[in-house]
Amino acid sequence: MIQLYVPLTYVPIYAFSIIWIYVLIDWGAIATISTRKDIPSFPVANLVSIADGPVGSGTGIPYMYLTPLDYTAQDLAKDHRATVFISLAQGDYCKNKGYDPMDPRCARILLSGKIKAVKNETHEVVEQLFFDRHPQLRNMPADHKFFFAELDISTIALLDTFGGPKYISVDDYLNAPTIRRDFGLRRRKIIFNKSAV
Repeated sequence: MIQLYVPLTYVPIYAFSIIWIYVLIDWGAIATISTRKDIPSFPVANLVSIADGPVGSGTGIPYMYLTPLDYTAQDLAKDHRATVFISLAQGDYCKNKGYDPMDPRCARILLSGKIKAVKNETHEVVEQLFFDRHPQLRNMPADHKFFFAELDISTIALLDTFGGPKYISVDDYLNAPTIRRDFGLRRRKIIFNKSAV
């Protein structure tokens, strides 16, 4: 069970869309520029497990666990540019609402930027927050040389209703209210089960 403290005063709807997406979804698609010989420079996508922090108190920065044996890491070694795509269709929310995955109300977010390896000074923190969300990945084969990486976000697009996507500044995105932040004295508590949202 998750408890959210939501302000009674106005907060932009995109802030809550981002909250819901990160609370409910812990994986997404990552698009890179292919280095494969059969499709050089083609856009390609892959699945990645994602964590931005503990449930309800994330940073907004997607962290991932990559191996050089996978084509995504091989692409990124040559061209760091990537887009991470996350959608509420990946969980039960849209299905329970009767939304088709393509329905704009089935919120999705695209984060574009450059992927970089996590620095040594933050590695321990990232390792803990990532494995808290993905404990099964602790036991990946050592010879696969998995490493932590993060997306240095440059552009953000959010589609959560009709009327086209919203293009959000990185500053607004990173400073949007999160579940762990206190919205002020006037607030109401919402309690819900993760599987039922």
